[in-house]
Amino acid sequence: MPVGPQPPPLGQRPSPHTTGPDPELYDVAALDAWRAWALTQPTPYPMPADADQMRTLGGIARLLGVDGKTISQYRGAIEARVPEREQRGSRTLYRVRAVIEALNEIRRGPGVAVDPEQDRRKRSSGRTTGTE
Repeated sequence: MPVGPQPPPLGQRPSPHTTGPDPELYDVAALDAWRAWALTQPTPYPMPADADQMRTLGGIARLLGVDGKTISQYRGAIEARVPEREQRGSRTLYRVRAVIEALNEIRRGPGVAVDPEQDRRKRSSGRTTGTE
């Protein structure tokens, strides 16, 4: 079942004892699927007032109040989407607005790494329990 925007109503349920608009009818299964999908989507980062500044990815992370790795794990995807950057010595500065817009498009959701194969949090140590 495709997910994305909230499913449209199927119609309206007539309500003979009210004077307002009739309540809309929805497919319960479609709404449940949409709700399950929507709960896994990340909350978009807010756009700060000084979004036209140039900052490092670490500086943008501090501006958003998140850990640096939260932003830097998307470095490859950000660089592919954000042409507005400057090299100053060993530091790369990015336009804050462009990075936040890119992050709001590419982030997968809470607890989901960019590359699940490289996600150390979810890897087992490879040890056996001795019960096998």
